[in-house]
Amino acid sequence: MRIHFFKKNFQHFFLIEFKSIESQKAILETATHVNHHETIPTFSNMLWFRNSLKKQKKLVADRIPPISIAIDDQKNETKCLAALQKINSISEQMETLYNFYRIDETSIRLRFLTAQQFERTFSGLFPNNTVLPFGSTVNSFGKRGCDLDLVMTLDGGDTREKLTSRLVYQTKSTLPDERAQTKRSMEVVAQIMQTFMPGIRQVRKILNARVPIIKYDHSLTGIECDLSMTNL
Repeated sequence: MRIHFFKKNFQHFFLIEFKSIESQKAILETATHVNHHETIPTFSNMLWFRNSLKKQKKLVADRIPPISIAIDDQKNETKCLAALQKINSISEQMETLYNFYRIDETSIRLRFLTAQQFERTFSGLFPNNTVLPFGSTVNSFGKRGCDLDLVMTLDGGDTREKLTSRLVYQTKSTLPDERAQTKRSMEVVAQIMQTFMPGIRQVRKILNARVPIIKYDHSLTGIECDLSMTNL
């Protein structure tokens, strides 16, 4: 198990990586909902840690083994300028500048976690759906705090027909115009995002752009995102 610590909006977060899917499932099965009459009971891999009962606190603390935590390095412009002033070589300054502002390991993992949230949310209707980062996040040109570009494919790109199968899924027909179908689907996705997905806020639909997108902020990962869709 590996744990990454980071802070967003004066709150403390832990990104936990388990050795196996089974370990992750075991943890999620112990989670619960609270205030049922005030919240929508969605299931998510984004949890918060509440205080335990006073009598149990010491017992639980005694059973927790020591763990290694990767702490997010809070770099800023002052530190960067001080580091650059100590270097005479332009090439070394460029390398230092790149290393200072590139997306760090914790941020990369948070971006893929943000993508995974969509896959989990829509896996009931679309078990083969994929949501992948693209652009600066994955081409090494990304800067700390840059937007996250995501593309969603409902069928995972697998459009092969099983010619030998006599069992065919019941489905709904798409619109004749592919762009109109994309816009309609994104309208529905945006509504689900705003209503049901934890951490997502300020959902803005920009559907008349050359490439229709949904812009939103993720309050738990601190990332601004642009979602597009393809192969509907």
